[in-house]
Amino acid sequence: MKNDIKTININKVEEENESVIILSTYNEEEVGLCIAERNGGDVEVWINKDEAIELKNAFEIAIS
Repeated sequence: MKNDIKTININKVEEENESVIILSTYNEEEVGLCIAERNGGDVEVWINKDEAIELKNAFEIAIS
């Protein structure tokens, strides 16, 4: 079962092409990351928990 965890609205200088990031889980086994632009379409990627941990670690390095 899909469960949306967090939706983050991204404000850009071009307000006509706003973006959104949606983080979801599926059956507590996969993590989904959807990045969407109002005028540019969507990309949705599903990864397993080990890959999600790698991504989390990479984000922590990027923001430190």
